[in-house]
Amino acid sequence: DTSVATGSGSTEYGGYMGTITGKKPGYATITVTDGQGNKRYFYIRVYKDITAMTGNPTTFKLGKGNEHHLEVGSGKDISFTPADATLTTTYDLEFKSSNTSVTTIDNNAWVKGVGVGTATVSAKPLHSANITSFQTVRKFQVYDHSLQLIHKNPDNVTQNPDFYNEFDHKPIPEGATLHMVAGDMVNLAFYEGQTSSTSRVKLTNQSDFSTASTSGIVQFIYKVNSSTGNPYLQLKALAVGTTKVAFVLMGDDGFFARTVNITVIPNRSLPTGSYVSIMASYTSNSPRTLAVGQSENLYIYNSSGTQLTGDAISWKSSDTSIASIDPTTGSTTKVKGLKAGNVTSTATDSFGKTFSFYYKVYNAVTSMTGKGTLLMGTNSQYTMAYNQDYTVSPSNATFTAASYFNWRSSNTNYATVESGGVVSTKNCGVANISAQPQHQYALSTYTTVRSITVAWWEAKCISSNCTSSSAMKVGSTATPTTVITIDKGKAICLQFEYRTDSSSPWTVLNSASYVASDYDSSILRNVTGLEVGSSGKALQIGGNNTGTTKITITYKTSNQFFSNTFNVKVI
Repeated sequence: DTSVATGSGSTEYGGYMGTITGKKPGYATITVTDGQGNKRYFYIRVYKDITAMTGNPTTFKLGKGNEHHLEVGSGKDISFTPADATLTTTYDLEFKSSNTSVTTIDNNAWVKGVGVGTATVSAKPLHSANITSFQTVRKFQVYDHSLQLIHKNPDNVTQNPDFYNEFDHKPIPEGATLHMVAGDMVNLAFYEGQTSSTSRVKLTNQSDFSTASTSGIVQFIYKVNSSTGNPYLQLKALAVGTTKVAFVLMGDDGFFARTVNITVIPNRSLPTGSYVSIMASYTSNSPRTLAVGQSENLYIYNSSGTQLTGDAISWKSSDTSIASIDPTTGSTTKVKGLKAGNVTSTATDSFGKTFSFYYKVYNAVTSMTGKGTLLMGTNSQYTMAYNQDYTVSPSNATFTAASYFNWRSSNTNYATVESGGVVSTKNCGVANISAQPQHQYALSTYTTVRSITVAWWEAKCISSNCTSSSAMKVGSTATPTTVITIDKGKAICLQFEYRTDSSSPWTVLNSASYVASDYDSSILRNVTGLEVGSSGKALQIGGNNTGTTKITITYKTSNQFFSNTFNVKVI
């Protein structure tokens, strides 16, 4: 084809020579004939040389373990000038990576992400007189990406959340198995890292190319959040079966993929009667409670009433002396508490997956006995305690602390009670404080623990050697809203006195020791409870250095409690 190449011969230099001249890109056969008519053939390709090679300036995002094939053309990874230059396929190029611990590239132009980081890929034409060195064609950013289930999404899909907790906003490993119930829908999304706190993958001109190895088992619906632009894939379980799904998100500047096995199981209805799901989130640190002698049914359904696994379920108790399980096979079973202790019930489904259910078996409270009347001052706080304010039967009951009871007051105008049995007094009057076990297997009623009588009260000075006119003198009184003034180097003695109504005389509290706490010892000194002759017990407070401090003073007997914080100033 003389339009592609021409040839001519000569006897120059004492022999025969041939000259071949390329005319246009294409293929031609050159035939050489000697004087005896013998012929020889050889084949040539005439090409139009490259004058410039241009890479894509945008960074390509690639998942670790994923691959991207370099493409030639306008808007692709590599482009050439002139546009009609030949020998410009990826097979006509030699490649290399700037960092093979981040990306590798083979002779077929496949770039693979092997480690987190950034690397550039360079290329050099194999047939060019103009470009003889490597030139950068694209920068790659490799991520340790993850595919995660996202439950809180804009579609509000119907799903069985208990079953998907394993992968809820957690990475689904390559090749892992996700079990779904027929009819369920879940949303999945790619993240740039291994936690849901990392950025969601978002690409330019992004699209989904997910595929399933077996059709009819699952359905994909590619969606994009209209407000954030974040893509996600809605996966719906259509029919019972197993399939392998390649989840793929790709765009002009990125490629992310993860392969997951999907097993879809039947949707079965909840059994009749009262059942507890073993899928509930009880842990060894936060177990479910079960009284000695109490029984309950276990099943392996989720909270919305859908069975999560096949029928061949085996059940086991980690300690049969603490809790028994019967039967040991079947979709449901019954667990019974035998003695106090911690025990783990396990269920292994037909897929070989084991679910653990943690119990604390306890000795239940059968009765409570209160300790009678407690006299308290207004605006005081007191915490109920086992043996101090109440006892229970049996003596070996497990949950006896005040935090294991529900509390209530008969009159919140006089006293309120919060969780943990914390009583706060208000006005003068009487309020009964009652308690009910939170674990109500044997006792569900409230029992009066204390009858609180709330009284007015004040601190009264019974001894003082202070001389300043503003300092506290004998007979002076103080409340938490006033200031107790003491001369530096001097001391006072205080006692509490109370009365239950305005017409009653004041009664002195002097039979028990006074205790002081929470004060600045650089300002106060010699703060101690002592006996003051016939006046009885009192609290001494001495002035050490000038300044102001708070001090908490408490007077406590088995049926009296007065405590509050006062302001003290040393002058």
